[in-house]
Amino acid sequence: MFSRVANYISNNFYNVFLTGLVILNIAPLLAPVFAHLGWNAPASIIYNIYSFFCHQFGWRSIHIFDYQCAWCARDMFIWGSFLFIAVLVKIRKVKGIKWYWIIPFTIPIALDGVIQTIATLFGYNSADPYYQSSNPIRMLTGAIFGTGLGLAMLPMLRGLTTDEKKVTNASND
Repeated sequence: MFSRVANYISNNFYNVFLTGLVILNIAPLLAPVFAHLGWNAPASIIYNIYSFFCHQFGWRSIHIFDYQCAWCARDMFIWGSFLFIAVLVKIRKVKGIKWYWIIPFTIPIALDGVIQTIATLFGYNSADPYYQSSNPIRMLTGAIFGTGLGLAMLPMLRGLTTDEKKVTNASND
């Protein structure tokens, strides 16, 4: 039984990975929906799991039915764009970028994050005029970073999977 499951995962790794990525992206959106419906136990489980990966500050989050999502706006767009690139790599066989091209994709999120952290340490908040990292800025920088990360990692990951090797070997025969 275990060997069959391991064999299936090995032969379909990218598809299994993609399924996990879809679940990872949908769950933070389900938490506020569950809370709205009064399904507090499943909502609480999702919020608790995602609290290990995100600060979950309300003013940095997207809200659905007046309940915040389990991830902040930046994380939603990092992982959402990563999922988008994963689907493109699956459907279109997108060619990856060289590892060093991740640097330009990292600069906007790094600048925003560092400036935001320094501003927070000095007691500035979103109402202060000195620096304002708004959700649209967080969404944009998160999407840029997630896209770059996806373009650097996912084509290589796709190429390592057994199902991709089968297609490549079949076309070489």
